[in-house]
Amino acid sequence: MIRNRKLLEEFEREQAKRERLSVKEKFEIFNQMVEYVRSLGLWPPKDPLEGIEKDIKLAEVLRRYGESVKENSQGT
Repeated sequence: MIRNRKLLEEFEREQAKRERLSVKEKFEIFNQMVEYVRSLGLWPPKDPLEGIEKDIKLAEVLRRYGESVKENSQGT
């Protein structure tokens, strides 16, 4: 649970400043992660639509949360 959002946001900004990866480096990390998951036999999924309902509900909640955060931040 995040207790101090401002502290977390500051930490994330500082991390982003320190971690300067090129696009090529980011893609290489991504590709290595994909190969790792494939080696475990976990990807690609047998049924790509399995759990889609949960994903849709989560997306709706996150969208609403983002909208409420945006509305609240405009007042400050």
